[in-house]
Order: sequence, then C-alpha cells, then structure tokens
Amino acid sequence: MSTTKTHRALSPARLRPYAVLLALSAAFLAQAALDRSALRYGAAALGLFLLAAGLLAAVSWRDGIESTDIQPYVLRPVPGWRRVLAAFAVPAGLYAWYRLADNRFTWDGALAWAVAVACLLVSAYQPPVQPRKRSGTGLHLDWIQLALLGAVAVGAFLRLWHLKEIPAEMGCDLPLNYFNIRSILNGETPIFFTSWPGREGLLFYLAALPSALFGLSHWTIKLTTALIGIATIPAIYLLGRELYERELGLIAAWLYAASHWAIITSRLGLRMALVPLLLTLTLYFFIRGLHRSSNWHLALAGLCLGLGMHSYNAFIAVPPLLCLWLLLEVILGRGRRLWKMRLGLGYLLIIALVVFLPLGRFMLDYPGQYLLRVTTRITSSEVALPANPLLVFLQNVVNAVLMFNVAGDRVSYNNIAGFRQLSFMAAALLPLGVLHLLLHPKRGHNLTLLATLLVMLMPTALSIAFPNEVPGAGRAIGALPPAIITSALVLDLIRRALTPQFRTASAGAQVYQTGTPTVFSVFAPRSPAPMMAAPAASQRKTDVQRWFAWALVALLLGYEVAVAYPTYFNAYRLNLPDQNYSISLEMARVMDDFAGNGEVFIKTQGNWYDGNAVRAQLRKLQGWDNEFWELDLTKPPLAGTSAKVLVILHPADQTSLEALRAAFPHSVAVTHFYYDGREAFIAFYGER
Repeated sequence: MSTTKTHRALSPARLRPYAVLLALSAAFLAQAALDRSALRYGAAALGLFLLAAGLLAAVSWRDGIESTDIQPYVLRPVPGWRRVLAAFAVPAGLYAWYRLADNRFTWDGALAWAVAVACLLVSAYQPPVQPRKRSGTGLHLDWIQLALLGAVAVGAFLRLWHLKEIPAEMGCDLPLNYFNIRSILNGETPIFFTSWPGREGLLFYLAALPSALFGLSHWTIKLTTALIGIATIPAIYLLGRELYERELGLIAAWLYAASHWAIITSRLGLRMALVPLLLTLTLYFFIRGLHRSSNWHLALAGLCLGLGMHSYNAFIAVPPLLCLWLLLEVILGRGRRLWKMRLGLGYLLIIALVVFLPLGRFMLDYPGQYLLRVTTRITSSEVALPANPLLVFLQNVVNAVLMFNVAGDRVSYNNIAGFRQLSFMAAALLPLGVLHLLLHPKRGHNLTLLATLLVMLMPTALSIAFPNEVPGAGRAIGALPPAIITSALVLDLIRRALTPQFRTASAGAQVYQTGTPTVFSVFAPRSPAPMMAAPAASQRKTDVQRWFAWALVALLLGYEVAVAYPTYFNAYRLNLPDQNYSISLEMARVMDDFAGNGEVFIKTQGNWYDGNAVRAQLRKLQGWDNEFWELDLTKPPLAGTSAKVLVILHPADQTSLEALRAAFPHSVAVTHFYYDGREAFIAFYGER
C-alpha cells in the first residue's frame, strides 16, 4: 500500500509542474547572474541555462506547438477579367520606369506605378467560397482578443507618454530627417534622399501626413514612428498565431509591448522603426499564404517585402531571407506545396519587384549611391579594413548574439548604453527557445523562425570596417520580432506543461484536452477523434490548474510591463546625453524669443551642439544661418547696422565674451545650465 502511494506521489505527471517551475527559476537565475556580472558568472549562467533547457525538454518533448489551423481555403474560381488585368501591369510598370528618372516621383510616373501594383493585387485576389460566418450582430470579442487590446493599450501608453519630452534632443540623424520631410511639404518628391549617407523615403512620406496636419516638428516625426510601433504589436500577435497558436501570439504581443528595445526604437523618429512591422507582415502573409493555399496572401507578402525595401537599409537582408525560407520548405519535405503555390509565389516575386521599381530606377541612374552606407561598413571605401576580416566578423557575430542577454548597443540614443537588448524575462527565455527550436527542427516552422532570427543579425554583424558599432540596435532591429516570438514559445510551453491533460486513444491518434482549444499531438494524424469525458472532480482540478498556469503567465507579463516604465522613463532618460537636456532646443527657444529685436548669432565650437538640430527647431527664425567660428572686427556681430544682437557662446569662451562686452556698452550675459548644474551656453544680449 505504501509502495503504491509512493509511486503515485513520484509519478511524472505529479513531478511535471515542479520541473517546469524549476526550469523557469533556473533560467531567471542565469539571467540575473549575467546582469550582475557576465564575466564572473558567465559559466554558471550557461550551466543554469542548460539545466533549464534540459528540464523543459524533458517535460515538453511531446508538446511541440504547431499551427492549430492550417487547412487550405476552398477558393472561388478566378474570373477571366482578373487574369487579363494582370497584363495591364506590364505597360504601366514600363511607363513608370521611364517616368521615374532622375530620382523624382513625377505625378504620372507615380500614378502608373500605383496602377501596376493595384492591377497585380486585384488579379491575385481570390476570396474563399464560404467566408467565416459571424453569429448575431454587433462586436463580439473573446478573452484573447480583449487581452490583445490590453497589450495594444499598454504598448500605446509606453510609446506615447511624454513623447514630446523624451527624448528631447534630436541627435545627429533626426535633423536631416526633418529637412527631408520639409522638402516633401515644399513640393519636392525624391525617391531616395541623398543627404549623407543616403536614406530610403517611406518614413518621410508617412511623417509628412501628421506634419501637414499639426506642423512639422520633432514631435510629429516621433509620433509617426510611435504609431508604427503600436501597429507592430497586433502584427506580432498575428505572426505568433499563424506560426503556432493564438495563446502564443497573445504572449508575444505583450512581450513586444513591454520590450524596452521596441519602445526606444518607436520613440526615436528614425527609419528603423519600420523594419519590425514590415518584416513581421512579410513573414505572416508568406506563412498564411502557404497554410491557406492563398495567392492573395502571398501577393500581400510581396507588397510588404517591396515596401520594406523603401524603409531602412537593414531590410536588404530580407530578400535573401525569403530565399532561405523557400529552401527550408524544400528541405523539410514541403516542396510539393511550394510547387502547388507557384502562381502565388510568382505574384509575391513580381509584386515585390514592381513595388521596388522606383528604387531600382534610382540604382540604375546613380549606381553605388543606394548601397553607399552598406558598402562603407563591409569594404574599405571609408576606412581601411582590419588585418583579419574573417576573425572580426566572427567576433561581431558573437557580440551580436550576446546583445540579447549580456551587452547591447553602447549608443545612448539607441539603448541604455551597454544594457542587454531584451527585457529580463524575454532574455531569460530566449536561450531555452533557441535550444527548443534546434531540438525540434522539423516541427512546424521552427527552422523558419530560427533562420529569421540569425539572418536579421547579419546587418550589424557585417559591420567589419566599424566593429566598434557592433552590436547595433538599429541594424539588428529585424531580429527583435523572431526573438520575442521565440521567448513567447517557451512561456507558452511552460503554460501548457502546467495544465493537466486527459488522454484517450482513438483511430491511432492521441487527443489532448488542456482547457484550451483541442490540440492534436504532432506525432499523430490531424484527423479529429472523440474526446473522453473527464470526471467532474478531475475537470474542476483541471480548471484550477489551468487558471493557475494563466495566472503565472499574467504575473510574469505584468512584471515585464511594470519594469518597462522605469527602464525607459527613468534609466533610459538619465542615460541620454546630459540626462535628456536638449541644448539645441534650448538654444532655439532663446533665439526665437529674441526674434524681431535684432540679429542672432552663434559662435561655434567643436563637439558642442548640432547646428542642424537648432535650425530644425526654430519656429520664428526660419532660414536662419548666422554661425561663425571667429570674431572679426569687420564682420557681424562686431560690425553691422543692427542696434541689438543676440550672440550664443560656449561657456568656456570668456575671451569672446569680453570682446563682445567691449563692443556693446549696454549688454547682459545670461548663463543657461544643464540639469546637473554645469554651464550649457551663454546668451549675450548686446545693444550699441
């Protein structure tokens, strides 16, 4: 009797929750050790990660998560007029190619380009025979959809709260973006913006819309990328759902909403914010098109791929990545499905090329300029390459991989300098997720997810000429969506492992009831089988344990959200140069306040302020350009007809201050200070 009780007490089913919680604890301890001191505790952290991965593999080996709904659509026949419509894309595209010369969108060329894309999209559209029916009237949301709305709301708060104030300084890139957007508002329509080192234009055209409504400013540019970041949250959910299941997609959406990497990127106003959204949608529509045998979704994947090429140079890695996705489908024995979908894949390729057409014409007209930034990082065109480029590349790869858990971007605008790129829980779960993907390469799209994660690290790892820029949060931003989904995969496996399963065998298949929608074993056919009814007492116990599992998930996600606020609004803000004091904004305010009273000057000094940032933030002194390096008795401000002048000086330039006081008998000098009490600049007001 006692032997039986002992056996039941130590059964795998009873030990399973303890093993899962031990694995979770080991992963958290490993990440905490890395946060404390990566060099000192690196070996211990690795051992804990391996222990956690082993425990998780032991309790979830047979619980691989695959997409729960991959049935192809029954599609309507394609009308003949749709087929004919695709042919009109050829002359429209040729005319657009001819008219989009000299790096300029002409109205007729842009119209022809849009017509070519529209013809192909309409031709590819094929609705299902029996679309999903909605019961009743009004809006019906289940708990997962409501929770997704919660993730979007939290993500929106973290991306919009105090957006005007943080970050306050424009930095070195955003002033150039400002002037690019201003050129659009002034009627210019370049395809590629050639201000050094050259920039794709999709973000600038998007930012021109709120700027036209509210006025062009630092805030409207940041608002554009913040809205893009918010839109990425439901896109992450869709991708997680399509790759695996709804619950995993929901977890991934919450992790992305609370990711400080995603929050920082969304609030900078830079082009990199487009990459996660367009990469996520490209992969989502690609996988959905294959699952549903839908040419329409594959065509949308081509649209997102083409638009992504207009976003940021790191997106250049996605076309080779698409080829790798196709190769993996063949390797995994799904080549017949690809052949069946050859028409849809043709739509994907052609639409992507047509959307890319304007940039393709720019590359023909100005060879080399489009890839200028890329070539300066992988060739000796700007600086000499190191003595051993291969060794540098391998070290770059190591640094890029370690950015998730150990040390991230050191540029204070892109990250809390040197801080890991992922939030605590996402970082702790990522190594376990990568090992899970490696252990189960044939399940679902595990290899596709892993390949996406690794390939999107290449834009930063290939910075061979500038290894000090590795890891770069901007160039590696495409690795964030697959990393988040990989971490969410582990948390969803833990949730499932904590939920008891009732098993019955029928028709050679094993079917499990976990309190969630029915999940079929990956080792069994996907034909449905009748479910064995659980006793009432067992069902109540199952419900309690299921709610416990979800409560644990909610607690962990709540912790991520709670930590995200101080991480960004305190740690990141104080990490910014001069603790988020914007010297260019303060200079612009002082100069605008003086506008109309006399001439305004700045005596420049190296590495002090950004003149482009000052000009971008001036409101009354539009077109101002009175900067000088040395005082000259024959030139303004010492010589001139203006009775009153404002001259902004570096605090250490006391010689110039005395010279100005001697030239202007009636004067006052006002010192402006950084937040820490250091002198920022001197505003000298003089009257002759």
